[in-house]
Order: sequence, then structure tokens, then C-alpha cells
Amino acid sequence: MGRIESYSSLSTLASCAQKYAYGYVDRLERTDINLPLVNGSAMHEAFRVMYEGGWDPEKYEEARGVLRKAWGDIRPPLGAKKHAHLTVEYAELRLLRYVQERVENPTILERGEVLPSFTEKLHTFKWTLGGETVEIRGAPDLLVKGKDGKLYVVDHKFPTSSWITDYYWLKYSLGFQLRIYSAMVEEILGVEVAGTLINAVCCNDKGADPPEAWKKRSSVPSSVRLISFTRDRIEEAHAWVRGNLMLRDACETSGLWPRNELACDDYGGCEFLPLCLAVADHDRDLLKTTRYQMKEERRDEAEDEG
Repeated sequence: MGRIESYSSLSTLASCAQKYAYGYVDRLERTDINLPLVNGSAMHEAFRVMYEGGWDPEKYEEARGVLRKAWGDIRPPLGAKKHAHLTVEYAELRLLRYVQERVENPTILERGEVLPSFTEKLHTFKWTLGGETVEIRGAPDLLVKGKDGKLYVVDHKFPTSSWITDYYWLKYSLGFQLRIYSAMVEEILGVEVAGTLINAVCCNDKGADPPEAWKKRSSVPSSVRLISFTRDRIEEAHAWVRGNLMLRDACETSGLWPRNELACDDYGGCEFLPLCLAVADHDRDLLKTTRYQMKEERRDEAEDEG
């Protein structure tokens, strides 16, 4: 199979092989608007401007223009109940609040040195352990050298439904994405990574509230959390990648992509569930032409990176 996988694609495969087949083999996506994806992509573009060459709050207006261009003229569907707050005006205000938050309380991201070699750049690397080589791609959002001289891989997150509490961080400490990014930087640069930093920015319907509103909450509007992994936990990620690549090859050879019904309701519901529930082939083919479209390569890469 020619495609070099990302963490995002392998995570989809691990969750449900049928979902992977629809999204990464047939390359389908829903024709309706995915507002969280629009918000995340636009905010990533704005953050690239804010941190490129080093943090500078004076770049806000430039970042705001980039955000507005990336967002385009997309609006929540008329009568939308979920994510209806996600508009370009909301995103601009959220970006402004973020800049104000970090000017008042700078973190290692604002104090450290941003290294351009890994900032929003897609990398592919071959990872060999125990005589077994896997190939995977990814784009860490930032690589920062702290005041201590150590390197930290940074990933921006823009949760549109979650609050940033202690529970929020658990999935990242258990997941494989940051372990893969750590190994990627170490393999390409030949230096040890001290840890990974999640830069979480709350983007739910209260995310752009003024500072006084947050004083009454147990959550925070944004936060940076250090997540470090021991060497054996990073090696676990290699085994996870290899296992999923073997699963992909087996599914491709057999032509069978099993559906995991337990994953149908994950994260608010699978976008491909209507296809899975279609009884006849002609119903499924009709859905593919009316409710789905071929995924653009640029959008696919942005999704992989996020």
C-alpha cells in the first residue's frame, strides 16, 4: 500500500477498520460542515503566525487576518444546535483572549525559543527498533527549546466540547501521538527530547468569555501541560504503529474492513454510520454521491496533523 500513514489514520484504523476504509481508502468525507475542524484548522494557521520566529503579541492583527482567510465564509447551518457558537467572529475573539492570557501569564511556549525546523512542517520518518522498521508521517505544531536548554515537542489542541480540567489531560498521557512525535524529532535531529507539551485552548461556547467569568470556574481557558514518557513507553508506540500497519495490510489483502460497533458513538457519533447502516449496495452508492464527497489532499493532511 503506497500511503504513508499518520497517527490520525492509524488511530482511526485501531478504532474501526470500516471507518478507516471509508475515510482513507475511499477518501470520503461528509458534505456538511465540520465546524470543529474548521475552527481547529483556522486557529492552527493563526498560531503559526503568532509563534513563527518567536512569540510576539504584536502579531495579533496579522494572525487575525490569516485566521479570517482560513475560515472563509463558513457559517453554522441555520438552526444548528451543536457548535453554533463557532463563527469567525468567535474565533477572532478567542484568539484575542488567548494573546491576552499569555501576555499576562507567559508559559514555556512564550519564553522559550521556537525552532523553525519542525514548526507546522510535515515530516516522514523511518523508525527502527528491534530490527523492525516502520514508516510514519506527522507534523508537530512546534519544537521549543526551553530556558533549561532542553527540547520540547508542542501540540496545540482546541477542544470545542470539553472543559480543560485534570481529567482532560488523561487521554494524552495514555495516547500514542505524542510518543510518536518525540521519536520523530529524536530520529530526525539526533537529539533527545525532554518531554512533550500540550497547549490546550478551550473553544467551547464559553471559551471566549472574559477573565472575570473564569474566576468562578474549576476549569481554565487555556493551559500548557508537560507530558513526559519513559523510553519503554515510547517503544510501545513503535509496537502500536507496527501492529496497525500489519492490520491494514491484512485488511487490504482480504478486502475485508471489519466494523467496530462499539465505536459508532465515539466523539458524538461516526460520520460514516449512515453508510454502515445502509441495507442495499445501491442505497450505499446513493449516499456516497449525495451526502459524501472525495476528500481534498490538503484537508486530509491538515486532519492528519491535528
